[in-house]
Amino acid sequence: MSLSHLSFKKRIIFYKSCIQIEMQAIRSVLAADFVDLKNLK
Repeated sequence: MSLSHLSFKKRIIFYKSCIQIEMQAIRSVLAADFVDLKNLK
């Protein structure tokens, strides 16, 4: 029981770090798209 609880905590930390990395990637992609749109206009 304690082992699964530990892995669950680790999983939450892992998901949180993955979400943060994804958000940073999405922001950089959106920023690049925004710059492209500005250049087109």
